[in-house]
Amino acid sequence: MALDAAMKGDADELSLGFTFDLQWTAGAYEGQAYDAIQTNLVAHHLALVGVGRAGPEIALKLKAA
Repeated sequence: MALDAAMKGDADELSLGFTFDLQWTAGAYEGQAYDAIQTNLVAHHLALVGVGRAGPEIALKLKAA
C-alpha cells in the first residue's frame, strides 16, 4: 500500500517521530533567538505521508516504470 501511494505521488514525503528531553535554556544561534533545546533525541517511527513537516526536500524520489 505504501509503495502504491508513493508511486502515485499521494504520499512521498517522510516524517520522523521522536522523543526528546526538553531543556528550557534560552540562547541564540546564528542570530535567531530560542527558548529551549532538545537533547537525547530517540527516533521511534518513520512515516510516509503526503505532506511532511520537513517539506519536500525529505521525500522519496521515485520514477514510474
